[in-house]
Amino acid sequence: MNEQWVYHPAFQDILRSIRRSWILELTGWCSLAVLLFCIIWIFAGTTRVVATIGLIVPFWGIYMLWTERPEHGSPLYHLFIREPEKIIWVYGYLLTRAPLGIVLWKQHRIFFQTVDRKSYALDIPESRYLVVMKWLNRAMPHVVFGWDELRYQRWLNDGTV
Repeated sequence: MNEQWVYHPAFQDILRSIRRSWILELTGWCSLAVLLFCIIWIFAGTTRVVATIGLIVPFWGIYMLWTERPEHGSPLYHLFIREPEKIIWVYGYLLTRAPLGIVLWKQHRIFFQTVDRKSYALDIPESRYLVVMKWLNRAMPHVVFGWDELRYQRWLNDGTV
């Protein structure tokens, strides 16, 4: 891996996207814990143990948001830093959220396929998609870019593109 990658704006976009997905996942788990706490509170009555757990979980989530560096624990981050040659195929597509025909949100999803048939997805804002894809194309000349059905079938069958 080239040490200059870490400082490139496109790689910073990738790290922001990894962090954003981690925050959404942590928020979901904390929300589920608070909901479960409320259900137990309503149906089982209050005890000191339940009340303590109910107070600890949201504060634990806030602490994790402030102190953790989730991108360093991400498999995609480790793939970029330690084994970029394992990535053999990259493609992306546009996700559009348009309930009732009103476009509310557009976002690109980039997929990274590896030699060992693992797939990693990353959500990138629409405004930064081309910047990230151009940088990936320059930074990883060994990677094949773009979607193709035949390429997908070959990747599924024998791990090559």
